[in-house]
Amino acid sequence: MSVIAAACSRVGQRVLHVDRRNYYAGNWASFTFNGLLSWIEEYKVSLEEEPVVASDEASPASGPDAGAEQTQQEGQEGEVPSQAEETQGGEKEEEQQASPSPAESQPEPKKKITYTKIVKEGRRFNIDLVSKLMFSRGSLVDLLIKSNVSRYAEFKNVTRILTYRNGKVEQVPCSRADVFGSKQLTVVEKRMLMKFLTFCLDFEQHPEEYQDFSEHSFWDFLQTKKLTENLQHFILHSIAMVIPEVCTVEGLRATQHFLRCLGRYGNTPFLFPLYGLGEIPQCFCRMCAVFGGIYCLRHSVQCLVLDKESGKCKAVIDTHGQRISCSHFVVEDGYIGKSERYITFMTRVLPHPGEEESRGPTVLWALYFNMRDTSAVDRSSYDLPSNVHVCASPDTALGSDHSIKLAEAVFRQLLPDEEFCPPAPNPEDIIYDGDGPQGEGPGFEEAAPAEGAGAQGGESAERQEGKEETEGAGDAVTQGAGDEPSPTSEE
Repeated sequence: MSVIAAACSRVGQRVLHVDRRNYYAGNWASFTFNGLLSWIEEYKVSLEEEPVVASDEASPASGPDAGAEQTQQEGQEGEVPSQAEETQGGEKEEEQQASPSPAESQPEPKKKITYTKIVKEGRRFNIDLVSKLMFSRGSLVDLLIKSNVSRYAEFKNVTRILTYRNGKVEQVPCSRADVFGSKQLTVVEKRMLMKFLTFCLDFEQHPEEYQDFSEHSFWDFLQTKKLTENLQHFILHSIAMVIPEVCTVEGLRATQHFLRCLGRYGNTPFLFPLYGLGEIPQCFCRMCAVFGGIYCLRHSVQCLVLDKESGKCKAVIDTHGQRISCSHFVVEDGYIGKSERYITFMTRVLPHPGEEESRGPTVLWALYFNMRDTSAVDRSSYDLPSNVHVCASPDTALGSDHSIKLAEAVFRQLLPDEEFCPPAPNPEDIIYDGDGPQGEGPGFEEAAPAEGAGAQGGESAERQEGKEETEGAGDAVTQGAGDEPSPTSEE
């Protein structure tokens, strides 16, 4: 949703982005631990209604918030554990360094982490609603670079990839140096792994190697390559990162993509936003606002108004009864149809007095969270007007390629002749109308620029762009100001 809003705003369209939540990013959000607890409490008291489609003149929906998509069920069993789980092993503290007394030969125990301490230190870490990483050569990173949105966030390289095998955590060898420097692999295994990874880099050039297994699983294919069980585990779970049942060609493509992403920004193929995945939608929201987009949090659409003749959506009515005209309406799939997003149960498990901790880390708090994957749902399955476009929820893939592809596809339906997310100008390169070039003095023919005008760097230029909607974005926003009401998008 945020990517589509930013792309439309960048090319001069007027965008209104409304969200019933009080935070950005929707299903992609990141929370501090205290923020996550507040988020859970909010949904315990929220009302659940669906938007109503009305013909010509709309009638109000019965509930105060017609866009809610959350269903909560406390105490349900049998749900799949979610990504939002915090254990004692997630945040370790340094072991107390104390010299033992002469009468004691055992070192002092580790300083224990309690639930109270996690709440107190809840701002030291973030929890993402979806577990995704950014492939260094993936669609999301390429879009961040192309659009200059990357300047709004900070990123770090994932330094190591670890896997759990045979009761211990081992580092996965990724690069050539890692393979030959690994202590977990024998000399023979190192040669076998390098040979297989070299084949995967250009496997399309050797169809005879895998075409007989096109209908078989990737796991079956690995077993025919004379790889040891150790290597099969590394390749399947930590390099290709696919399930054993996936088809051979898809497994080879996943391995190839992993290998091609190595070395661009570090020793692993992954980047991660410094403050969580929720930073990415906020960056695109900022770009949208800079070029004239309007955001309304804690605001929701109650119903759509359809034209009798064309059957298209010509306006929306919010929960305050205000009618807002629009030429397009983009909506998150959770606002229509049945939602299958559950907060199943929350529990806090504390160690019993005197219990030994040699069994492993103790779970202090856990949240079981499930979200429906609608990435494969066809738009034709929704009975909607032609100018109402649906965005799917996050998919189960580790990367974000599908979401970016979907966002571009929706943008092409809205504005087929416009470029998708063209580069935003650097703040120092912006010259506002009526301002002379930087460095001109009173001795030149043109008048000296007014004090404080001209190109500004950093935050100041971006704020100036947001204030002067008809000037800050150059001609693009000015041209869009006189057009028909542009896409109204709701998350």
